[in-house]
Amino acid sequence: MIFPFFATPDDLCDPLEWMDGTGDFVFFEQDSRPDLPNRVFDCFPKAEFLAGDYHMPVSAWVKAAGSPPVARMVRFNAEARKELKASGRTFLESPAIIRFSRILALQGDYIAPVEFIYETEISAGKGGQFDRSQIGQTEWVALRAAVNGIKRRMKATSAGRWKSKLVMAGVAEELRTRPVKLWFWGDEGTI
Repeated sequence: MIFPFFATPDDLCDPLEWMDGTGDFVFFEQDSRPDLPNRVFDCFPKAEFLAGDYHMPVSAWVKAAGSPPVARMVRFNAEARKELKASGRTFLESPAIIRFSRILALQGDYIAPVEFIYETEISAGKGGQFDRSQIGQTEWVALRAAVNGIKRRMKATSAGRWKSKLVMAGVAEELRTRPVKLWFWGDEGTI
């Protein structure tokens, strides 16, 4: 499932730090850097998340949901091996992983949504990404509870809504101080 909302990287730190404070999540790098192992973090890696022009996507495993992440090696094609000087990377997968993606929300005159991505029992069974044992090991009630807790936290700290999408405080400030608009699949506007 995808839950789109509008947030700056600073806005995202609130729910991520809240998640960290519960002790219910393990934060990690879902896609490793080329030829390196996936990094697992003792706590939400805020400084690294906010550093530089690229904000790393954040993935977390919901411990109570079981089904620990499984590593899958992705081999680069010849062109990528030559360009990256690496043979591949490792991807961690589990139906009990949640993630935030498209972190660079400001794109020119538009702010695109961030996506909070998670699985349901129905979505995990479609597409063949997960094997039956992973799906069977997942405690769906615990995963739903974790997802709903994160959504409640985001709703409580949002500054408003646009077209049913949450708009967090940093984005609301961008809208007040700059000539930018919210964008969602061809539709644009403001709060």
